[in-house]
Order: sequence, then structure tokens, then C-alpha cells
Amino acid sequence: MEDSTTKTLSSYSKLPKRIFENDGIWPDPKYKVSLVACARWEAGYINEWLMYHQSIGIDHVYLYCNDDDPIALYEKVIPYTLGNNPFVTFIHYPKIGLQFQMYFHFNRNYMPETEWFMFLDIDEFFLYSLVCRNYAFFSFIPKRHGSSLRQLV
Repeated sequence: MEDSTTKTLSSYSKLPKRIFENDGIWPDPKYKVSLVACARWEAGYINEWLMYHQSIGIDHVYLYCNDDDPIALYEKVIPYTLGNNPFVTFIHYPKIGLQFQMYFHFNRNYMPETEWFMFLDIDEFFLYSLVCRNYAFFSFIPKRHGSSLRQLV
């Protein structure tokens, strides 16, 4: 039989960090729908991408910058990172070619902040019908925290 320390340590790698720190309890999410994106050399396109997704009602973007020097991209997204409720969380992840690890970093550190999320590249745009406004397109998916169903694919 495992003691409470063993159970806690064994669950650490399976849970998002905030859930682990909160005794396995999922907090209420800050955002309904978020996007997670990796960007490398995308400074010329990022504003169009962000404006589009903001205009269709996406609540938040977790933007992983994979440039050697993040300054060019960061300068473009600064307006989206300001205020009490910023649209973008900007993370510089300088290790090249590790997109999977960036997504793992999101799952580990930010996933509990959003009810639904989708991984997209900057050359991909989330499209949905006008009939599906107001998050109606999520109603057919059961709400089960901790489930892979929280990720849109």
C-alpha cells in the first residue's frame, strides 16, 4: 500500500502543475476557448493571425516564440499582452525543433486556465460557421476535466 507521499509524488507527472498544487482540484478556468501556437520567424504574419482569432471570439492565445531572438515577434504582439485581461501570453522557448515539448509545457503549466484549447500553427486558422457562434459547437462534447476531450483537434 502506498503512503500519501508516494501517491502525491507519483501523480505529479500526470497532472498539470496547478492541479497538482491544488490537491487534484481543477480551478474554474479564466478562458472559455484558447489557442496554443508555436511561432518561428512569423513576425510578418502574427498580427493578422491574432486579429482574426480575436475577431471570431477566441478568448486567449498562448504564443510560444521559437526564434533565436524573440524581440521582433514580441514587438509585434506587445499590444496584445497588456492590460488587466491580455489576449496573449508570450513565452520564449529558444530550443529549436521542440514543438512537442512546447505543447507539453502548455499542458503542464497553462492548461487549467482554459476550458477548451486547440494547437495551431501561425499559418493555420480556426474556422467555424456563423451558426456555431457563442460556443455552441462545444455543446456536443461532454465536460470532463482532465480528459483529452478538452483539446480540440
